[in-house]
Amino acid sequence: MLMAIECSGICGGVALLEEERLVGCVNFTSSTLHSQRLLPSLEWLLARTGRRIQDVRAVGVSKGPGSFTGLRVGMSMAKGIALAQGIPIVGICSLEALALRAAAYTRLKLVCPILDARQGYVYAALYRIGNLLEDGFPQMEVVHEPAALHIEELLPWIQEPTLFTGDGLAAHSDVLATTLGDHFHRANAVGLVPSAEQVAVLAARRLRRGETDNIHTLEPFYLRHGYMEKSAKHS
Repeated sequence: MLMAIECSGICGGVALLEEERLVGCVNFTSSTLHSQRLLPSLEWLLARTGRRIQDVRAVGVSKGPGSFTGLRVGMSMAKGIALAQGIPIVGICSLEALALRAAAYTRLKLVCPILDARQGYVYAALYRIGNLLEDGFPQMEVVHEPAALHIEELLPWIQEPTLFTGDGLAAHSDVLATTLGDHFHRANAVGLVPSAEQVAVLAARRLRRGETDNIHTLEPFYLRHGYMEKSAKHS
């Protein structure tokens, strides 16, 4: 059984996947720290599904980009379980997981997840949606690798109708809609928020390819733009 943890933003969650079938998933929106919600959510999910922590054979975890604190909480818990159980760990890009969730609700061929990085900046990537795979979700091809950039720098990426998703839309949907016109499409409410289920699906894909991460070197994936680096130094 695969366990997946998502803590890249205000929404967190845990999912259990067994032979490509979702056993259970619990997602939460936390006004408090993820550290106060994550472990109780896992314990509840295990009890609800009649599983034990000893049944977990691999761990998938959202590695970022995203919330500095949330990512560290999720990574610490994932590493702790993997180390204690002596099982593989797999890090998953939070933008790809968010894109995969939104892709299930569209017929468009491109999806662009954007996370708010403040002061007009976003964490973003662009994916082309492919055919459905055996796990019930589409193949995702990277068109533009994850990057930290100003919203204006993102606009040249979009050359055809594209589905946008992520919390960055709260601050930037107006400029995207005005500038991109018919090429801008907004994900529905379900597709806008990350879920541990998609982290589990992507982790299972990596495991089937024989890919795992080194538990000692796997760290949260923080993206920084040059302007953001300068701002941090002067703050």
